[in-house]
Amino acid sequence: MENVTCLPVPQDRLNALLDQTFARQMFPVIVYLLVLCPVGALGNLLVLIVNGARSNKSSSTCFILALAGADFLISAVVVPMKVFSYYHITYTSDAWCKINPYLTTASVLSSTFLLIAIAVDRFYAVYWPVQYLSLKKGRVLAAIAGTLLLGGVVAIPVVLDYQVVGGIRVGPACTTVSQCYVTDSTQVTVLFIVTAVLFFLSVLVMAVLYALVYYRVSQLEAGIPRQSAVGPSHRSGWAGRSARGHRQDPPATSTSDIALRDVRPEEDRTPIPCACLKNRPDSPHEQVQAQPPSSATSRSPPAPAPSSPASQPPSSSQHPHSASSATRRHYRVAKLLLLVTLVFVLSWLPFWVLSLLEVANPRYLAGKPTALVQAVALINDLYFVNNAANPIIYTFVQKSFRQRVVKLFLCGRCRR
Repeated sequence: MENVTCLPVPQDRLNALLDQTFARQMFPVIVYLLVLCPVGALGNLLVLIVNGARSNKSSSTCFILALAGADFLISAVVVPMKVFSYYHITYTSDAWCKINPYLTTASVLSSTFLLIAIAVDRFYAVYWPVQYLSLKKGRVLAAIAGTLLLGGVVAIPVVLDYQVVGGIRVGPACTTVSQCYVTDSTQVTVLFIVTAVLFFLSVLVMAVLYALVYYRVSQLEAGIPRQSAVGPSHRSGWAGRSARGHRQDPPATSTSDIALRDVRPEEDRTPIPCACLKNRPDSPHEQVQAQPPSSATSRSPPAPAPSSPASQPPSSSQHPHSASSATRRHYRVAKLLLLVTLVFVLSWLPFWVLSLLEVANPRYLAGKPTALVQAVALINDLYFVNNAANPIIYTFVQKSFRQRVVKLFLCGRCRR
């Protein structure tokens, strides 16, 4: 019988050797995460500062703030923890073993439930506009807190499944190491099925809600006559003089106009937050209001224009055009939030595909080239792109967000 000998290696030295080897192997993934960490943290912090300074926050703004807060915590806390885990494949703490997978699962479930709440909010605003106007902001905040809390509660079973497993032999070393994983294959399968069903069922619900929103907005657009089909108003007498003297928008009488009050550009009704920007209007209408009257105009005000149909302000008969523009604004808000949802789903999709492969064959990467292992690990962590992508989406898609960012930096320069 052949004697089997092993090499005595100190525990700390063996752990350090394995950690360094694994970190060297995962170096491209570590670089990718180190780039995403500041991009996501700073970008979402900017979203929190810019949107948090708005005095009159709509429900969509509250939801965007909640998403930015969650993404900021993930970028600033979870991503560095993920990098740390690549430098420490050997585990000595049971708490560290459980918190890493828990935060990953809780983040995906909380974000998923929050995106469902956003889709429900847009659906409710379109189909029941009158009731939506009376919706208390406290209910919106309660819905946000409830979705985030629900994601954290549903992810609790992950804490029970993951544990530190010791006694793992490494090569000829006599010393064993400990690693973190789920020992029971049945628990792995059940955990994957439950979380995957929750994710894809939520995606289906969001797809149906946004499809209904698109259908409703299309109905509103189809029910509004074109501008060319509505003739100019021919008002005379006291009504015409009153309209010329006090120009104002017609009352909101259609359901589309009532529904879309919530999404009118907030920068039009929010005061400029910096004193140095009071003379920097954003729109031509504000520029006209901001121009000081000259001495000539102050001495002799201009004579009123002759009463003619072309010079009359729009009347209530032209209100369909106002409703049409409001409908387009509402649709732009829905498209922005739908884009955020699509990026979220696409960034998490590779994770679910690779998780399915791992459940079907836990050793599918055994003996594979290092480049393939690195590529799989990088693709598996693509879901962190979602946490850094939303500020970029707001910057390129939302004009009002760009304007507020510019105002923020200009205010900072004025205070110096």
